[in-house]
Amino acid sequence: MRISEIDILLESDETLKSAQNRITENKKAIHAQENQLNAISSELDDLKIKQKTSENSMYSGKIQSPKELQDLQNEIDFLKKRIASINNSELEIMIQIDASEQELANAENDFVRIKSETATTASMLKGEKSKLDLEIAQALQQRQATVNSITSENLAIYQRLYQSKRGVVVSKIIDDACSACGTHIRPAEKQASNNPTQMAYCSSCGRILSSG
Repeated sequence: MRISEIDILLESDETLKSAQNRITENKKAIHAQENQLNAISSELDDLKIKQKTSENSMYSGKIQSPKELQDLQNEIDFLKKRIASINNSELEIMIQIDASEQELANAENDFVRIKSETATTASMLKGEKSKLDLEIAQALQQRQATVNSITSENLAIYQRLYQSKRGVVVSKIIDDACSACGTHIRPAEKQASNNPTQMAYCSSCGRILSSG
């Protein structure tokens, strides 16, 4: 039933949830990348301090031992290589953060657009549901009025046929044949179906015949 479909559509907001999840995931990614960048920056600061300290010790003139001076030089060379490597990693992460921030901006724009589209669709569906509810209420009123105008005997016949014929009680006469089973309708049967004071039945399937 269309009303049930509308209710399901109104309750379902998977597209909007997906857009919101994109925003959440991008924010998590940026947070993780920023933490990684902070850790690298902290390590870089420590390495630069160590390099500066080693260089000061080396050029202070206090160390005279060639072996100690060579060890300091080796340490300084290692620190410079490590600093260069970390500088490259820092740049890569900064590029990743820029890309993630752009993706976050795209996700937020998509969320705003989808939210607007969802609201418009929901408004249309609610309008359609209201119209259908009104049509159903009117149909029920018309049905009740029709039921009230039918004799109890004919109503009992209708209800019996409704059960035995799986809801298809009335069959139209189309091209002199029963539209339900295809059996040829004789002129007398067709004429009887036009009589408002009696019911005519298909001689084959037993449904009530309607000429209109």
